[in-house]
Amino acid sequence: AMAAAGLVDGMYDLVGESVTVVGGVARLSDGTLAGSTTAMDACLRHWMATTGCTLEQSIRLTSRNPAATIGLLPGMGEIAPAKMANLTALDAELKVRLVVVRGKIVYQDGIE
Repeated sequence: AMAAAGLVDGMYDLVGESVTVVGGVARLSDGTLAGSTTAMDACLRHWMATTGCTLEQSIRLTSRNPAATIGLLPGMGEIAPAKMANLTALDAELKVRLVVVRGKIVYQDGIE
């Protein structure tokens, strides 16, 4: 997703191009679609609902596999000693509840 993912309607920058987001749809000034504004947790829920993949399979597809594809392993994409400690905690409905970046909590939603 582009940087405007999850944000309100408005004007955003996409690599130097002006993008207008209306109703979650991002377009360039000529009307061309500019990219997705769908957050990863929504994509994960949709993926699981339409494919029947397990949570374990799906999480691997959204973490370790992309990290490996773009060359970020061995530092990212897995929970293990000496890894970067970038984590996202989801609730039972697969909605984001906690985000940890480099070992620091950067987002927390109702976790006691």
